[in-house]
Amino acid sequence: MILGQSVTPCEGEVSIKSYQCTQFNSRVFGLKANGFLEVTNKRLLFQALGKGMNGYSVIHSEVAISDVSEIKIYKGNSFNILMLIIGIVLSIGVAGLVKTLLSFAMDSGGVGSFLALLIFAGGVYWFYTNCKKEAFSLVINSKGGSGNVVYIAGLSPFGGSNSVASKALEALPAQDSELVFKEIGAVVLDIQNIGENAIEKWKKK
Repeated sequence: MILGQSVTPCEGEVSIKSYQCTQFNSRVFGLKANGFLEVTNKRLLFQALGKGMNGYSVIHSEVAISDVSEIKIYKGNSFNILMLIIGIVLSIGVAGLVKTLLSFAMDSGGVGSFLALLIFAGGVYWFYTNCKKEAFSLVINSKGGSGNVVYIAGLSPFGGSNSVASKALEALPAQDSELVFKEIGAVVLDIQNIGENAIEKWKKK
């Protein structure tokens, strides 16, 4: 819940649906946070509050519900190709170092070559396995055409972010990610089209 706790409601504003749609993780900032998307009869709110190495941090975005024009959501697997390339280079370096050291210690280079090959193959396999992980992305645009109102992404298929913070944060799926897929479009459209009548309909679900 965001409204009434970390965000002050405006006149007549009530919360309709609240989703824990993502979890943020940043190795750079040492930050972990849960991201919540909340629909009210006035606004669409996104907020993530977490504790990092330097205390609490918050990401907050909002847009008037009447101005929401487009919602893009991605939940699936991602692959970090840059990490794989770095892993291959490191594996080659370590394997070469081991082969060189063993060539000085042994007369035969066969054992050193075999161990180097094992180290290289094992290193590439480890990096390849760890390059694959779950990802979650959410992009919300406004009718005004001023760009992304909400942009959260780890490794996203939606292009570059306009937020420096979101570039450094890894966004993962959370407990309500699939529910957001199913409902968010219908909730927003109902509020835009039938107004206050949508409150009772969606609060019951």
